Amino acid sequence: MACAGRPDLGEAPELATNPGRVARQREIDEAIATWTRTLASGEVVARLAAASVPASTAYTVADMAADPH
Repeated sequence: MACAGRPDLGEAPELATNPGRVARQREIDEAIATWTRTLASGEVVARLAAASVPASTAYTVADMAADPH
C-alpha cells in the first residue's frame, strides 16, 4: 500500500493473514477508495504495475463491445 500513500497498511503484520485483513476490511477499502477516487483507472494500473502489483482495469460489457480488438 506504499504506492497508495499508506505504507502502514503494507507493513502491518496482522494484515499478512486473511483473518487479519478481514478484520480491517473497512479500513483497507476506505484507503483504496481514497487513493483511487481522483485517478483514472489507467493511472492506478500504471502505479500498481510500477510497484510490481498485478492489476488490470475492470471493463463493463459496453467497454468490451466498444473495444476495437
